[in-house]
Amino acid sequence: SKNLLQSARRYSPGITYLTPSAYGRSLGQFSVGGSFQSRVRYRSESDAFIGGGFGLGDPRKAVGLDVSIGIADVTTFERGTIGFKVHRRLPEQCAIAVGVENALTWGLIDAGISPYGVVSKGFQLREDPRMPFGQLYVSAGVGAGRYRSEGDIVNRRDSVGVFGSVAVRVIEQVNFITEWSGQDLTLGVSVLPFPKVPLVFTPAVTDVTGTAGDGPRFSFAVGFGFTL
Repeated sequence: SKNLLQSARRYSPGITYLTPSAYGRSLGQFSVGGSFQSRVRYRSESDAFIGGGFGLGDPRKAVGLDVSIGIADVTTFERGTIGFKVHRRLPEQCAIAVGVENALTWGLIDAGISPYGVVSKGFQLREDPRMPFGQLYVSAGVGAGRYRSEGDIVNRRDSVGVFGSVAVRVIEQVNFITEWSGQDLTLGVSVLPFPKVPLVFTPAVTDVTGTAGDGPRFSFAVGFGFTL
């Protein structure tokens, strides 16, 4: 029965952190989550963010539409954004997508509109992908807005940046993520504590190499997905 199939379903940890992948939600799929960073760039204040999203369409038969809503001010809800991603699933664990972050905003939002395109592919490294180092995911894309270098943003130069991520399954419920945001390097670990519960925790360190910002910063994200 459908209920038995749902109860037996196993989930996977995340494969990206600050950058998008080409995979997305389908009709009836929803997610909620939040993030916290110990401080923002060039300031000592901490910051928090909550959000959610839902999917429309069927990316396997045609295309899917991902709609994401974010609240940048968790106390007053006076600042927020809405973004969109159109995605298509292809054979061999491949996917392609185009999207726009901050397509719609309310209140004062530091980040501007960030259009992008991205491709993702999964690689099965062992006969059973749930085994340690049995699965690898690679995403690569180009984008404007926040995907430009920090120098281009500060000097208001119109340009296009390159971003990407690599996620390797260390054990079945843990992925190690290495990610280039277009500005700097992020290292993180995505953890799925319970294989049959779609709850994911991702601690990370951003701005590792110092090409952006004023030093490494710790951040933490949690997400929960469900299907209706």
